[in-house]
Amino acid sequence: MLSSATTFACFNAFLLITVLDISHDTKGVLSAALMSSAVSVGVLVGSVIASLVVQRVPGGIVVVAFYLLMAVGSLGAAFASQTVVRMAFLFASLLVFPAGNAVVGGFQTLLVNKENLGKVSAGMGVIGMAVGPVVSALAGLGSERLGYTAISFILTASIAVLALSALR
Repeated sequence: MLSSATTFACFNAFLLITVLDISHDTKGVLSAALMSSAVSVGVLVGSVIASLVVQRVPGGIVVVAFYLLMAVGSLGAAFASQTVVRMAFLFASLLVFPAGNAVVGGFQTLLVNKENLGKVSAGMGVIGMAVGPVVSALAGLGSERLGYTAISFILTASIAVLALSALR
């Protein structure tokens, strides 16, 4: 569960530096806004299909697809030279996000006894709130010092490694 929170922190930091990188491009703020919209639409479409996915696909496969799409989508977006290609990768990476999030939450409910479920959920929230800003700040600093591509690769590799540990 800890690796899930850290994976999300890395993915959110990747989204942040990608939007910032695009906003410095010649198309500027409009392209950055369109990137954010593509991410939102990916989650929205994923939300619409989530109940069908959860009903028809075994939970383990949903979770693997959830993490795999996040890692592959961020890797593709990191190395794409065109904004529209980045948008397509990130849109696709979030299609299974709502279903994956639901299945991971269901697994958590099965693994933690009812008396401790509230404590575990609160603890996960605290971890997410603590780790997220730190990872975003480090990604921003790293992006300034090492460049977008290097930090994107580091974040994407982190997402993949953390996803593998979450799948154990």
